[in-house]
Amino acid sequence: MLRRCVARHIRLLRAIAVIEDTYNITFLLLFTYFAILFAFCGFSIITLFDEGNDLSLTRLVYFVSLIFNLFGHMCLYCALGEFLVTQCDEIYYAAYSNEWYSVDPKLTQDLLFLLIRGAKPIYLTAGKMFPVTMTTFCNLLKTSVGYISILHRTRSY
Repeated sequence: MLRRCVARHIRLLRAIAVIEDTYNITFLLLFTYFAILFAFCGFSIITLFDEGNDLSLTRLVYFVSLIFNLFGHMCLYCALGEFLVTQCDEIYYAAYSNEWYSVDPKLTQDLLFLLIRGAKPIYLTAGKMFPVTMTTFCNLLKTSVGYISILHRTRSY
């Protein structure tokens, strides 16, 4: 039973590696696109409210829907990346919480593999630089809001 679980874990790790190799550049481009577009749309919304006379409901709805769409997609990708990290941590803690010291030595070797591999967290990354997690998403959001503030401040002068 444990051998099948370890074999399945190895297959899942290989599948994650394939997903990582396939999508890391896509995630990097998506993060960059989100940061730039979120900042410019936020700046455009602030500009619409500052000018007041050129406030078009159509433009406002367009920018707000665009921001919500981008926000939803990025939040979904980062939440799934966070879910992956959490599930891998649970495998590690389940193997650790097992009574590994009182089982057959051959099973202990299998558990040892799970413990060694589980000690290193598994992340989907953006360009092999940033982990795709909710922490990264929040940092990206803070950076984009900072860009909005800078753009608004420089526009005021």
